[in-house]
Amino acid sequence: MTIKIISMVMVLIGVIFLFLSFMQAMNILGNVSGQFRRKWLIILCLMGFFIFGYLFFDIILISNMPFPVELVTGGVFLGGAIFVYIIIHISQNTIVSKQKADETLKESEEKYRILFANASEAIFVAQDGRVVFLNPMTTTITGYSGEEIESRPFVDFIHADDRDMVRDRHAKRLKGESIPQRYYFRVLHKNGGLLWVQLDTILINWQGKPATLNFMTDITERKKAEEGLQAWIKRYDLIVEASGQVAYEYIVSTGHITWGSSIEGVLGYPMEDISGGIVQWQELLHPEDREATLAALDNAEKACTYWDIEYRMRHKRGDYIWIRDRGFFLPDAEGKAYCQLGMLEDITEHKRAEDEIKKQTSAMDSAIDGMAILNEDGKYVYLNKAHAKIYGYENEAELIGQSWRILYDSEVVQRFEQEFMPELSRKGYWYGEVIGTKKNGSKFPQAVSLTAMANGGLICVVRDVTERRQQEEERLRTNILLNSIIENIPDMIFLKDSELRFVRFNQAGEDLLGYSREELLGKSDYDLFPKEQADHFTKKDRDVLSGKEVLDIPEENIQTRNRGKRILHTKKVPILNAKGEPEYLLGISEDITEHKEAEEALKRSEEKYRLIFENSPLGLISFDEKGVIIDCNDNFVKIIGSSREKLIGLSMLSLPDKNIVSAVKRALKGSPGFYEGEYSSVTAKKITPVRCLFTPMNFGGGRIPGGAGIIEDITERKRRDEQLRESEELFRHLFQHHAAIKLIIDPDIGNILDANEAAVNYYGWSREELTHMKAQEINTLRPEEVKAEMDKARKGKRISFEFRHRRADGSIRDVQVFSSCIKMKGKDILHSIVIDITEQKHAENALLESEERYRNVVENAQEGIFQTTPEGRFRMANKATAGILGYDSPRELIESVTDITHQIYVNPEDRIKNLANLDLHGTDLNIELQFYRKDGSVIWVSAQTQSVRDQNGNVICYEGMIQDITDRKNNAEKLKKALGGTVQAIASLSESRDPYISGHQRRVAELATAIAEEMGLSPDQIEGLGMACIIHDIGKVSVPADILNMPRKLTVIEFGLVKAHVQSGHDIVKDIEFPWPVARMILEHHERINGSGYPNGLTGDKLLLESRIMEVADVVEAMVSHRPYRAALGFDAALEEIEQNKGIIYDADVADACLRLFREKGYQLK
Repeated sequence: MTIKIISMVMVLIGVIFLFLSFMQAMNILGNVSGQFRRKWLIILCLMGFFIFGYLFFDIILISNMPFPVELVTGGVFLGGAIFVYIIIHISQNTIVSKQKADETLKESEEKYRILFANASEAIFVAQDGRVVFLNPMTTTITGYSGEEIESRPFVDFIHADDRDMVRDRHAKRLKGESIPQRYYFRVLHKNGGLLWVQLDTILINWQGKPATLNFMTDITERKKAEEGLQAWIKRYDLIVEASGQVAYEYIVSTGHITWGSSIEGVLGYPMEDISGGIVQWQELLHPEDREATLAALDNAEKACTYWDIEYRMRHKRGDYIWIRDRGFFLPDAEGKAYCQLGMLEDITEHKRAEDEIKKQTSAMDSAIDGMAILNEDGKYVYLNKAHAKIYGYENEAELIGQSWRILYDSEVVQRFEQEFMPELSRKGYWYGEVIGTKKNGSKFPQAVSLTAMANGGLICVVRDVTERRQQEEERLRTNILLNSIIENIPDMIFLKDSELRFVRFNQAGEDLLGYSREELLGKSDYDLFPKEQADHFTKKDRDVLSGKEVLDIPEENIQTRNRGKRILHTKKVPILNAKGEPEYLLGISEDITEHKEAEEALKRSEEKYRLIFENSPLGLISFDEKGVIIDCNDNFVKIIGSSREKLIGLSMLSLPDKNIVSAVKRALKGSPGFYEGEYSSVTAKKITPVRCLFTPMNFGGGRIPGGAGIIEDITERKRRDEQLRESEELFRHLFQHHAAIKLIIDPDIGNILDANEAAVNYYGWSREELTHMKAQEINTLRPEEVKAEMDKARKGKRISFEFRHRRADGSIRDVQVFSSCIKMKGKDILHSIVIDITEQKHAENALLESEERYRNVVENAQEGIFQTTPEGRFRMANKATAGILGYDSPRELIESVTDITHQIYVNPEDRIKNLANLDLHGTDLNIELQFYRKDGSVIWVSAQTQSVRDQNGNVICYEGMIQDITDRKNNAEKLKKALGGTVQAIASLSESRDPYISGHQRRVAELATAIAEEMGLSPDQIEGLGMACIIHDIGKVSVPADILNMPRKLTVIEFGLVKAHVQSGHDIVKDIEFPWPVARMILEHHERINGSGYPNGLTGDKLLLESRIMEVADVVEAMVSHRPYRAALGFDAALEEIEQNKGIIYDADVADACLRLFREKGYQLK
């Protein structure tokens, strides 16, 4: 029973699988069609008949058959049902996939059919010489129907001249040969016309046989455009040929190059010898340029863009010339480059010029002339942008079709028609200059070149010559200026030709030689000078011309007509022509006769100073950079107590006295070394009190080759100092313990600085209390009255006063006060003696004692103290005054000098000025004067003088003090001469680089010092400012000369190099020990007070006053002077610049002083 149930379950499962199989079969039947559907229907019927028959049979078997037959039967049925299900499922998937593939293929075929039918180009298949398949566009382009095209050989539709080429390429392609994929030919249209087509073809297999698939595009319109372009190129080629350039067309697909007719003029090849296209062009390239040029061409072709390159090509004669190649690629319908139009230009000479000027501008593009073509009616048919721009038109279209007559006024048109055109007709060309009229009506000069064309038209080339005419005018002005400079230069300038005959002389040369210009020109040295001199001059001249080098002759003698024998310093310079051959000889001769005489005088002066050295009352030595004594005078030998032989060669750096060694070392390091004390002589075993001053010998350049020493035996002075110390101690003792009431008072604020015991006792306050009080506290006058009286005492207007003083107990006493101004630590103080008038006798005695003390102070003072009368005699003089002036005693001085103005003053006018200042101001302080000593020698003194007047203001006498500053002045003068030489050397360096600097620096110095004087600067400041101005542009030696002389506006980089000259100038002179801030002035002379200047953008008071003066002078001189890049702007423009920017970028006070000089005081630059 169990077995039967299992069998029945297996049958039931089999029925389910069969049912599913039946449903899948029905689904397949619904999705198939036609014959395939009928086959599936038959299979389905047979399968149903089989399934139901077997099911019936199986149920009977299971019901009646014993085990295991019934189990086997059920299993067989289930297996068969599953097998049927799997087969039908697989069949369904296969059918579905096939249906999808069929649908996809159908859709793809539909898409390609639509694309094929609607393509914008003709598509056809050619096989066995006929078209076997084509799209509608093929019939549209040709005008023939599909049947007409397919019925005839395809070559019947091709122009007879192109048939062989097309037939040959088609045959070769079918054979598999390598043939260009694209080519062009003409097709016969059904209406009889011709079409240009572009054919792209590939080899295919069509129905088992070779065929070609062809894509044909109608390019008729493009061909017409190309033909028009070729015609334009021919016209353009005429213009290009006139300009010396070569136009060309390069077809990318064929490699063919069509050259303009001017190619032979550039490369030397006739047209028939240069038809090799791109391959021949590559072969003509210079091997070194070929790779880069081809790479650039390839990049331009791929990008279909502009091409501009320079390279070398081989000329027919065998050498290489430089070519500039400019052009652009034209794109086809796909955007790919198919053609290049370009122009070659021979730039060999341009390149050679670049090589000759070396570091100058790497490329200077030539000005582009205006070019145009006019028809026989004189109307424009073509013009370039330059032509339109010259006449002020924005584009060429504005002039196309217009007559050339609109560009000239009636008078010029009349000249063209009556004069120029007839000449053009005769010669075939005409060139000249006329005045043209721009679109806006303005006139301008132009150079015009006209060339007649065979068709009656004209080729016109126009150039605006406004700038050239301006340059010619500027050149004329420059020549006038140069002639003026040459004529006014104080040195003789002459020019000789290659035969050594004079062709130019300036006025200085005429004056020096004593001959007129007419007498000199055309003559040789033998016509003017003795034969010996002429031989000498001629030999030197020939050496210069043959060696082509500058010759500097420091000295040469010359015999003049009127001035006798003169000595010249001459420089001779060869002037070479373009071939480098000497053509002229330029000579510059400076008359140094007076200079040589001055040198001789200097030698005599040196001998004189040698006498002074040997006979000086002081010990003098000189030593080298190692401190070894190399010379000394007899007094030094005497002071040391040794011999000259022992002292010469002695190293002072090895002396046991460290103080001496230290002082010498300071001198060798550049600073004065001082020592005062006892010196124990190594060579003489002698101890001598000495005062030593060791000074460096500094000739500039940072090197100190040695020094000099001044040694004074101060034995006597030490004795005097001891006496003075004792005297001062006595004076102090007398001051403190004197019975007279004495006060030391500060006249500025009235502070009592000191009081003696008598004052303490008299006033009743302690000394400490008095020294914390003011004179105003003990004087009953108002404080301002007391201050006024103290001022009188300080200025020496009064020394005797009567006051009422209060004391500590409150009592008021009448006193007479004698106050005199004395120096204490460099400050004016009042030495006051107070006398109680109630005890008149005591007051008189105190006064006598006070006068005695004053006399002692005066007599023992180191400075000269004197009094003189208005008439010019000494009224009083102390010992120091007599000693300074070389007299043995004050009495001798007073008796000997009866006219101070002429006996003492080297420059009598100095005393007149001195007295005038005293009359005006009452004092004349710290003035430096030259005085005669008794022996006639001249000394320098520093003097302070004041006038002494009575109660009515009348001058009683003049009193003052003098100091001998001769040594200081001599040292200062030597320093200035050394600095002057340094400055001149620096200035010469800068002048060698830039010819404009010399006159510019000198004129800036003159103007700057004039402004400084107008502003009241001190003489020392003015001298320092002038020194800085002379070399303020020294930094330009670091700027390339071609930039300094650039005849155009500088680029940003070039101007940056120029701006660096201020820092360079500062760095050059910063280590030179000027007594003025010269380096800083140079650094700041391009700064502006608003910070807009360079290099540091400093503002206002951060700039030196001298720097602010220099910048104004520099601007004025630069604007009124000619420069390579512009003409002079004039004084009006320069002064307007200063006035407009006063207080903005220029210091207001400096600007006002400058404007006053020019506008009110008539100042002129020299």
